[in-house]
Amino acid sequence: MSRRIKKRKQSAKVRQSNYPIPDSSPPIQDKPVFSFHYLQDSHCISRCNTEQKAAFANTMRLLSKLTWQEIKSSPRYGLGSEKIPRYRFYATIPNQIADDETLLSIRFYGRAPMVGIRREQIFHIIWFDIDFNVYNHGS
Repeated sequence: MSRRIKKRKQSAKVRQSNYPIPDSSPPIQDKPVFSFHYLQDSHCISRCNTEQKAAFANTMRLLSKLTWQEIKSSPRYGLGSEKIPRYRFYATIPNQIADDETLLSIRFYGRAPMVGIRREQIFHIIWFDIDFNVYNHGS
């Protein structure tokens, strides 16, 4: 006995997403979003002490209220960022990071930085440099 499978009628109604559609504002005016996708185990947040983790949470709160333009124009030892040339790195840069991507450092605990890359509005944290051994911090 063969059964015919009924074809489902396509609805003319388009299903709407519950998520907001991103606006087309310039990326520099976007507020940052932080990702741990590329975070290296050797310099993970889990290696930070309680005080450093609290400082990180507070820094995220403050940075999330700023635009990338405001972060870029802030002092590098405040809430600003600093570009770090690749030749200054001791740590191996993950393969997922393209050669032409700029590595940035943003301080989260005193002068201790989190280091990563920015892709549009997302800052991908790669290292928490609490021991200052990811890159040469000299001028």
